[in-house]
Amino acid sequence: MTVLRTSALPASVAGLGDIVQLAFMWRDFESGLRFWSGTMGAGPFFVIDHVEFGEVRYRGAPAQLDLAVGIGYWGDLQIELVHQHNDAPSIFHDWQKDGREGLHHVGILVGDIAVAERVCADAGAAVLLEGTMSGGRGRFFYARMAESAPFLEVIEPAGKLLKGFDYMREAARNWDGSDPVRRAARR
Repeated sequence: MTVLRTSALPASVAGLGDIVQLAFMWRDFESGLRFWSGTMGAGPFFVIDHVEFGEVRYRGAPAQLDLAVGIGYWGDLQIELVHQHNDAPSIFHDWQKDGREGLHHVGILVGDIAVAERVCADAGAAVLLEGTMSGGRGRFFYARMAESAPFLEVIEPAGKLLKGFDYMREAARNWDGSDPVRRAARR
């Protein structure tokens, strides 16, 4: 998985990294998983029903996210489905409240999140949601690049995060279509 690349436009958002993820929100999370694994042939999907975060801030204020995510691969492209369980303010809650569904954000991996934040700010983007993943797996932010565009998720991975992505990508390469949705065990 590419973490950082050099672009002919290094000071642009395109210079930060390759798009490695397309993330969708569906009104019915389970039907989204069935669509992507069945109709589109992506998967298997690894579902975490209550993602654990470190600190999270939405529009500068502390946020208490309770998300379900399903991650699968469609070739080398990561497909993520997201559902917010609670009513805490966030870019996910606002999206669902507005009755929207479909492509929510695109994700890139970067080597230096501070550089990425400066590049996004120079491009006129507003960082709306930011935080850390639990277990030292890295930092992230979501930027609004344009009102009609999907959000941009920028991830600075650390620890086991890339190993987990590699595991899921390898599972997709050898997948025979069986057991399309695999739920993470509760601790």
